[in-house]
Amino acid sequence: MINLKKAQKELTKLLVKQLGLDFEFGLGEDRLTAKNSVSINGYDDDVFISFVVFKSGSYGVDFVFDKIDRTPQALELLQNFNENSVWLAAFIRDDGYLVLRYNVMQLSDDDVVQNTESVMQKLISPEIREVLTPLTRLTYSKK
Repeated sequence: MINLKKAQKELTKLLVKQLGLDFEFGLGEDRLTAKNSVSINGYDDDVFISFVVFKSGSYGVDFVFDKIDRTPQALELLQNFNENSVWLAAFIRDDGYLVLRYNVMQLSDDDVVQNTESVMQKLISPEIREVLTPLTRLTYSKK
């Protein structure tokens, strides 16, 4: 079981104080959420980031980019991304947005911050940037 108040305190320390990001936190009975849009150097999209930590120990992060059309080229690039990314899975949501998702089935209190740091670093790693950049070039802002 995760102590959600402790997780919020530790995530605030990491995301707000260390990384300088202004996340909006929501603390419920069985889950903690943190949400924010950020700009990442090298990508033209703002990225909406949504973390969820469940009291049960499950943990997930969605990185939501701009919209992308389901063209053969986009689907091929999605497949390439997924073949080359162990930690992040790419897909197109029903509403057309490009999403990278990271999920963990069971974490301890100590793992929440470590996983958050790791997934944020993974997102900006050269390996992910190489397979993500061609996808983000196909995205566009909603009009």
